[in-house]
Amino acid sequence: MKAIIKAGMTFTVLLFAQSALAEVNRIEMSAAAWGADIAGGFEIKEVEYTVHTDEFEFDTEVSSFFIIAVESENKYAPDVSFGVTSTKHTAPGAISFSGTTISVENGTIDLSHAELNLYYSVFQNDVVDINLGLSAKYFYGDFSLEGLSDGTSEYTDTESSLTTALPMLYASIDFQPIKSLNAYVTLQGGSYDDQSGHDVTLGIDYIFKNNVGLGLGYRQFETVQSAESGGAHNLDVELDMKVSGGFLRVFYQQ
Repeated sequence: MKAIIKAGMTFTVLLFAQSALAEVNRIEMSAAAWGADIAGGFEIKEVEYTVHTDEFEFDTEVSSFFIIAVESENKYAPDVSFGVTSTKHTAPGAISFSGTTISVENGTIDLSHAELNLYYSVFQNDVVDINLGLSAKYFYGDFSLEGLSDGTSEYTDTESSLTTALPMLYASIDFQPIKSLNAYVTLQGGSYDDQSGHDVTLGIDYIFKNNVGLGLGYRQFETVQSAESGGAHNLDVELDMKVSGGFLRVFYQQ
């Protein structure tokens, strides 16, 4: 199902790009390895109890994100970028409330999502390029607790899906003092129907003569999401999470 969603969204964006190919100024494709740490907490609504991530043994996970961006020469057509972020953390831990400690063999938080950005350049010269626009993220991950036990009794595994769309505002600034070097900041933020989030990326790229480049950067993504119960024994939870860390990316421009 997740693969179908990602393939469908990719196909939609590529169709949009293909329709404007005659007026394409630049295409960039990139892939990044992201050393992502997770922090925050989740509230179990049935018992009104908040569990913090430091009660689990979450480690830095190698997450990833992929982006394709199409820049149009037509000033009336927006530039378009489409991205997919895969970020999933799994670790053992424990939940303690009302004098009872329940061990958790595996707690999983999957905040993977796809995003679509439409934006216009509002200021551009030989060094600086400022873009403003709209963004939407679609989450297709889940939240689960497996192997629950208080030492004498075992409890039913729980799983709740994280499937929601979140509209956002989009802004980016590129600073390119020389042709082979570029620094940038990308900002996204928004809220809708008790869901909210913001995504900040800072990076610096070196572009080789063959249009291939390498980049280093830092990305911090925060979100408040409600995980919908998938059955009678599953939990309704609200997650308030931050995923952050440095990344290394490789890209190609045409």
